[in-house]
Amino acid sequence: MKKFITGNTAVAEAVRLCRPDVIAAYPITPQTPIYEKLSDWEDSGQMGGKMMRVESEHSAMAACLSASLTGVRTFTATSSQGLALMHEMLHFASGLRTGVVMAAVNRTLASPWAFWSDQTDTLSQRDTGWMQVYCEDNQESADMIIQAFKIAEEVKIPMMVVLEANFISHFMEPVDLPTPEEVDAFLPPVSLPQRFDVDNPGYVSPTVTQKEYEGYRKLTSDAMAYALGVIERVDKEFEQAFGRSYGLVESVNTEDADPAVIEVFEEALLDLEQAGAEIADDFAITDFDTHIEADNWCNRFRYDMAQYLASLGNSSPITDVLQVLESGEYSPYIKDRLERWSANPADVHPGDMDPPCPDYSQHEGRQAFLAEVIKSMDAAGVDAIVYPSWTNPPAHLDNAVEEYLGDNSQLIAPATGMPAVTVPMGYSHGNLPAGLQILGRPYSEGLLIGLAYAYEQATMHRRPPVGFPELESE
Repeated sequence: MKKFITGNTAVAEAVRLCRPDVIAAYPITPQTPIYEKLSDWEDSGQMGGKMMRVESEHSAMAACLSASLTGVRTFTATSSQGLALMHEMLHFASGLRTGVVMAAVNRTLASPWAFWSDQTDTLSQRDTGWMQVYCEDNQESADMIIQAFKIAEEVKIPMMVVLEANFISHFMEPVDLPTPEEVDAFLPPVSLPQRFDVDNPGYVSPTVTQKEYEGYRKLTSDAMAYALGVIERVDKEFEQAFGRSYGLVESVNTEDADPAVIEVFEEALLDLEQAGAEIADDFAITDFDTHIEADNWCNRFRYDMAQYLASLGNSSPITDVLQVLESGEYSPYIKDRLERWSANPADVHPGDMDPPCPDYSQHEGRQAFLAEVIKSMDAAGVDAIVYPSWTNPPAHLDNAVEEYLGDNSQLIAPATGMPAVTVPMGYSHGNLPAGLQILGRPYSEGLLIGLAYAYEQATMHRRPPVGFPELESE
């Protein structure tokens, strides 16, 4: 069932679907609506379990971890200063290997006093031994609550589901909520160990030697490593059940990417959205890696250049790129390329070479890549694909060979023949320009130019390079 609700309400709805036995929380902006919604449902009999009204966030976590040690499902929620007040108990919750799930609504830490999103509150708890997942929107916030209970209770490590203040917590979006029966089928009954025995009382957190303490920490570290596989498996199970998947980390060709460039790209996506574009976050090209790794390239540059130079007639300064190599008048940066390009004859059509290099329209591999991209765009209903032209900062001219790390511009457009346009999207590392490439279907140049112009006018990132004057308009 789809509902138009805030991120906080989405979290509360997901918690109710997971049937927690104990909820202990303390109100704090901007988390309070989660607490209020759950409290309303408990008061009206729409939710089972026990809800504890405690005097502080510290007490809330103490109650949740204690309840978890009795083998029941527990939940809490907090934000900002409340999370900071919980800090002591967070170590207990992870060290005692509980299955507590907590919604943490990111908010600035004082001082100064403020109420907007800032991840300092959760990042400050990085070393407390909790798993943390950061959500992008209301739908992911709800879905990750459901996954978090399954993950935390299997790994026996507590988990934070983190969402941003206001941008997610209070903004309303359509959220597809599963039925209680669907969640029951996905999330098994809680099976945490019962570690309180009234007939045989004992310490659940004994005093240990330093060597023994190291052993406990090693067990927690091993559990964290084990959790990676559990998270991936649960995400796939969730996709099979509900048709949505998130993976460990959302990436865009970032294996060797510079974080500063990716940050600029993420800002560009927000700029596009604010300018009126609809962003399809989960877009993917089917078998993309297979097409990229396929041997769809062949050495035909010398022949193609010879055809172009011949078309210039007597105005052409040369007739063959080999003449450039023989002249020595080239940058050392392209010497290897000139030698490689000159290996094949200039007067033999590439299709007649051995092995043959067919023209674009007859090249099976390139046509298959083109068809796959168009099919993926049609399935997702997208008009254009955007990505950073480069995922690394530009190389300095005096060190170009060493610093050049490749670019994205050559991945799709040249291989498929699809049109693409690049527009400035900002600067990384202070003053190094970064470009946004917009790729469209065949013959969509008009649309691409319109999109590029609209984006550029909305952002005005273009500026003259340092040391060069701005061009005068006629």
